[in-house]
Amino acid sequence: MEVCPVYEIGASETPPEYLYRLDQMSAAEGQMWVTDLRLTVPLEKGLLVGRKRRDPFSGFEEARIDFAEKLGWRRARAALTAGVHVVITDTLKKRRGNNRNASKAARTCVYKLMLQVQESRLDPRTVRLHVIYQASDGCTEQHMREWFEKWWEKASEVAQQQNIELLPTVFHDRTGMDVKLYDRLIPIENPM
Repeated sequence: MEVCPVYEIGASETPPEYLYRLDQMSAAEGQMWVTDLRLTVPLEKGLLVGRKRRDPFSGFEEARIDFAEKLGWRRARAALTAGVHVVITDTLKKRRGNNRNASKAARTCVYKLMLQVQESRLDPRTVRLHVIYQASDGCTEQHMREWFEKWWEKASEVAQQQNIELLPTVFHDRTGMDVKLYDRLIPIENPM
């Protein structure tokens, strides 16, 4: 069995990707409970004997499944060279920081971000970001495309410094995505 730390943070904060919100647990006013997925520690079950059990999901199966998928995602991430992380993740975070409101609006349209890597994942020469989007009240498709086009302009410069060619971003409607193409792409965490 493995355990992760659980603690309260301010509810007004947007937790980073490594924190998982435990919305079913009651927290103090203006606070929310999160589990920190950066640290997992093996624990002998015998240490839990006699302790009161708390269900952080209050029996909600959908929340349990979502949490399990998040844990699985963290363990199953594809190994990619550090250059790809610099080109994709770091530049997306920087773009997000430059205009949080525009980034938040664009993010509401994004269903998943995926990579297409040519050659080896550990020594890629050509990379392309695929944005799988869905309809949303908070964002228009055109706004989202413009956000990623501006990101691509800067990210392609960073890619050149890493000796990687960043091909133009491709957009896919979630409802009409080619399944064979989807299976060939590498899912990445959305740092927006």
